[in-house]
Amino acid sequence: MTTVGAVFDDRASASAAADALRQIGVADDDTVTAAWSGERYVVDVHAGRDLGRALSVGASIGLVVGIALGAVLALAVWQSVSTATAIVAGGGVGGLLGAILGGYLGMNRHREKLWDQRDWTHLDLVEGQLLVVVDTREMTETAEAELRRNGGRIVEPVHPGNGV
Repeated sequence: MTTVGAVFDDRASASAAADALRQIGVADDDTVTAAWSGERYVVDVHAGRDLGRALSVGASIGLVVGIALGAVLALAVWQSVSTATAIVAGGGVGGLLGAILGGYLGMNRHREKLWDQRDWTHLDLVEGQLLVVVDTREMTETAEAELRRNGGRIVEPVHPGNGV
């Protein structure tokens, strides 16, 4: 992964840069926008799309596992409950737990892939400035040009060799 960071003095410029990156083919999932709060970064990771995808995968896996567990429980433990009832109950509970766990794990995996706050704490941002971090996927020069064109100042992470 090739990661590029840029500091913007206002939200309008950072938003314009995000739009420009989208136009050249950088997915929203590969962009993080963060503001410095004085102690830590406050991050916007386009959570809606990531969470929806993680929830649907987690729910699907949880449903299959829940149905299988429900069938096993029906045969082994709940002899007084019908197999169909146990399968539905196991599937429902498994689907719900799978969705919750899948959403949590999916969001954290994406965030960790792209964003490690420790790599950017050296920047000394002031209130109002925004940091945009991008996985450029082989478009590093084009992405840097778009970030600069929209008012960004290119910055390096603390550990540039780690791929953030």
